[in-house]
Amino acid sequence: MSPSREQELFARHAPAIFEQIIGATPQARHTASPGAQYPKFAHFEVDETGFKCRFYNRPGDKNPSSFCEGNRSRILLQGQHHFDSDGIPLGTTPNHIFNWIVSQNRGAGDLPPDDWIMRRYKAAVHDRTSLAQFIDDHIVEMIAPPAPSVRPAWIEKLLGREDIPNTHVLIRGPQGCGKSTKTMTKIPTIYDNDPGVIFFSSPSIQQAEEKIETFKHVNKDERFVPYLYLSVTALYERFCPSSDRLDHIGILEEGGSSWLHTVFERQRDVYDQMFSYRSRLLDLRGEGKIVILFGTHETMRQHTNDGMTRLFYSPGFSEKWFEKMGMQERDNWRNHLLCQNWIRRVIVDEVTAHDLVSVHPAEIVKWVQCCAAKINHKSTLDIAERYMKFKLYIANHPCKDITWNLFLEVLQCEYAEHDVVEVTDREVPFDDQDGIYAKMVGQNYYVQSRGWWNYFWFVTMLTTEAVPTRIIETIDRESATRESYRTIGSRFTTSVCQIQPEIP
Repeated sequence: MSPSREQELFARHAPAIFEQIIGATPQARHTASPGAQYPKFAHFEVDETGFKCRFYNRPGDKNPSSFCEGNRSRILLQGQHHFDSDGIPLGTTPNHIFNWIVSQNRGAGDLPPDDWIMRRYKAAVHDRTSLAQFIDDHIVEMIAPPAPSVRPAWIEKLLGREDIPNTHVLIRGPQGCGKSTKTMTKIPTIYDNDPGVIFFSSPSIQQAEEKIETFKHVNKDERFVPYLYLSVTALYERFCPSSDRLDHIGILEEGGSSWLHTVFERQRDVYDQMFSYRSRLLDLRGEGKIVILFGTHETMRQHTNDGMTRLFYSPGFSEKWFEKMGMQERDNWRNHLLCQNWIRRVIVDEVTAHDLVSVHPAEIVKWVQCCAAKINHKSTLDIAERYMKFKLYIANHPCKDITWNLFLEVLQCEYAEHDVVEVTDREVPFDDQDGIYAKMVGQNYYVQSRGWWNYFWFVTMLTTEAVPTRIIETIDRESATRESYRTIGSRFTTSVCQIQPEIP
């Protein structure tokens, strides 16, 4: 098989880079013969560790036996040599050098590089068993590699800083290959490499509960305990019988602005159970446990909107929230509570298209935008007053399928004209020429990436499906052209960590 363009780039640039790196090491400076830089790069091969490089030990060496594995930062000296040790530290790895070379030599329109993870994959994976082993061996390196040791400034100048590599990662693999289970098994290592609150997200509460049971089974580190992080609404439904539940809309109809405040006043026993459940999280942390949060995609997404659930789980939240206070005082306290409840890393299992993009019919969006402008929605601070104005407007301007919750959802998207997409016949399945998809041709929809991943330091998405993968790739390409996106770390390492095996 002929080498790829990326391999040719590595072969062309690696000798000079290794010469500069090795020449700067104390061992090489003190022991190498004048005018020569040894060990000297000879050639490389691609194996399960990535780019394994071999080196000559001295002039006249015809058998380059010294080597450095792709994921190692030290040349292991083999055969005859004149060095005082059995190894030469590099301060970086061949795989990192490869990634840097490719990143510095990509032209406009280039395809994503076939980098070291995929090369290891191709070398090591042949069936489901080897795939499972590959994931077990490399999942940590893909999503939470250990922080690099202190390196000389000249290496940082050459290769750049890699203090937070792979912040946003997409891993696609077939069903049953162990993506989520292997990830949970490695959570202690992931945490040790990068301490911080971890949230493991599932599509539903039931699936989150199943993941907790799996985590209990695979986790062997007593420091770590799982906790089901339920939204305030889900907590209420857990502790309040359905026949006694207070409805959000019903409270707005009564002129009330806070559903939770009403629960606090009218159903104190239910509220106390909710607060006790929430307090258990703080108790576990107080006992010195490292709590891994398990919850739903919706709860995880809402965390970025600074909603009531995030406030409720904040260590400083108390009954004081329901007391009367000035607007500025409440805003200050709210910001204080939000800052107490941070999630550093989210692992999103079976991410779907719905989790990635919002889609609404153009007629709905236009109606919502017109309504919001007419009722002065932004300038109206009281929620109950907003709702009553909405009701009055919809009574005079009926709109099919519109609800208060849908109204708020569309407003939150802040759609602009560049978000409009027209459905064409290219999107219609070949066997559905007269069905629901065919009837959508020519209709306009507002489509926008949700962008919640910009608010977490580290995001790992796991999926078996092609559609979420294509959406992420599109978002990633678009973010590369928007400086504002790059500055908050929304780029995804899809090309490095996307596993798409054709395995029976």
